[in-house]
Amino acid sequence: MAAGPRSKRRSPLARLIRYRLHIPMIRSGHPPEHTARGVMMGLIWAFVPLFGLQMGGVLLSWTIGSRMIGWRFALIPAVAFTWVTNILTIVPVYYVYYITGQLMLGHWNDIAGYDAFAALFASTAPSDAGFFEAVWAWIETLLTYWGVPIVLGSLPWTIIIAAGGYRLSLNFVRAYRRRRAERMARRAGNTAEQRGEEASEP
Repeated sequence: MAAGPRSKRRSPLARLIRYRLHIPMIRSGHPPEHTARGVMMGLIWAFVPLFGLQMGGVLLSWTIGSRMIGWRFALIPAVAFTWVTNILTIVPVYYVYYITGQLMLGHWNDIAGYDAFAALFASTAPSDAGFFEAVWAWIETLLTYWGVPIVLGSLPWTIIIAAGGYRLSLNFVRAYRRRRAERMARRAGNTAEQRGEEASEP
């Protein structure tokens, strides 16, 4: 049975991603590098261990870059990509940072298990704490218990992910625009050919 119009409708989240992220990325009037830099900056702030402050960091970077030093990037993709790290992913991501940092420091025998790590984060802030109080409690926990390993371990992951995001988004936007230009050229050619045929008819 054919699917009805309602079954083909996108979910609100899919529409939000399409119209606020996907379309601005591929149809921007700026060069592809402008969009790729936005993705890169969003990923840098997403994976810097300052959970809760990422969007503010992007806005600050955009203001300084565009207004003071003339280095511009796409703001919407940058803000959107900060949400790669969120309340569901932040503890596993930080645990990977912690393990990486401990290995980089040579502390092979001083690595806490994931359950203990997650439990400490879960008990960090009071249940009635506001958003900023909870963020500050998380930062205090990072600095007090695992500050050096987490900050150190975040560096290689942040660099690799941000560089990979830049390259992938740059290739994606370039490929889309190339395909779009080819379609438009074919369409223009077909239209010109059709008009020529019509003009040659008696």
